[in-house]
Amino acid sequence: NNNWQFDVLKTQTFAYSHEWKNLLNNAFYLKGEEIINLNFRYSHYLSDLIREFLSTINTNVDFISMHGHTIWHNPAAGYTYQLGHGGVIASDTSIPVICDFRSQDVGLGGEGAPLVPIGEKYLFTDYSVFLNLGGFSNATIIENGEIISAFDICPVNIILNYLTQKINLSYDKNGELARNGLIIDDLLTSLLTINDTFDNHSLCREIVEKEFIPLINKYADQFTINDLLRTFVEYVTVTISSKLPQNGRVLVSGGGAHNNFLIKKLSENYEGEIILPSREIIDYKEAIIFAFLGLLRWIGLPNTSTKVTHSAKESCSGAIYLP
Repeated sequence: NNNWQFDVLKTQTFAYSHEWKNLLNNAFYLKGEEIINLNFRYSHYLSDLIREFLSTINTNVDFISMHGHTIWHNPAAGYTYQLGHGGVIASDTSIPVICDFRSQDVGLGGEGAPLVPIGEKYLFTDYSVFLNLGGFSNATIIENGEIISAFDICPVNIILNYLTQKINLSYDKNGELARNGLIIDDLLTSLLTINDTFDNHSLCREIVEKEFIPLINKYADQFTINDLLRTFVEYVTVTISSKLPQNGRVLVSGGGAHNNFLIKKLSENYEGEIILPSREIIDYKEAIIFAFLGLLRWIGLPNTSTKVTHSAKESCSGAIYLP
């Protein structure tokens, strides 16, 4: 009867080494055999982490549900690609692996995204507006138990972290650097103008590389990193506030939810209520949902929504690899 519940038994985050950060950041520029080689190396690396995690829990695992690390996502050109080979990981761990959740939807003419709304609809029934602050921000709106819309909004951490890496920091902890910066009015105006130049239904790194980074770099020599961060935080919060339903109750998750200054400015700019759940839900909501999408694939139920991906039909998406 679609009355789903979940329990989180244990969570763990593994930090990428400096080497793996560089490999994944540069994978966007690799060709042919280079990306295949990296895919197999990355898959064995994930297997090692999975085995390490499983050694700490005393429970049987039915399957591994894996999104993978997106390298290219260009549904307009008919393709999407995530690192992480399910066959390699299934062989390494002796556990079935469900992965590649986006390709079938793209093959059906859809965007291959967003996929999370299915999980939000069935697992988080106390809320009707969801906001994820990750590399990009995206939102889901549900009314009377049905998905009304789901869409990407704008880049967030992918740009904020790009800026902090210029001063050898992984991220702006609590938004303190941005808090001490000043808004660059011309840059803010130009950033807001970019919103009119792309279809924000499914954002990708290609748009960041083409539109956002060249614009920001024009101001990099004239202003401090703090000013650039402050301006981008303003852009993010103004943009998000304009896209969400007014006076809504918004459940926020994703890494950006830990950026105190970003949340403060979002609360000031948005007329509704910003709700921060437990740290576990902030950090692992999407992992929980992809486990659920894997379960739906495992039992043969649809795990996509044509309402939001605009594919020709719903599908039970994902490749299953048996050990």
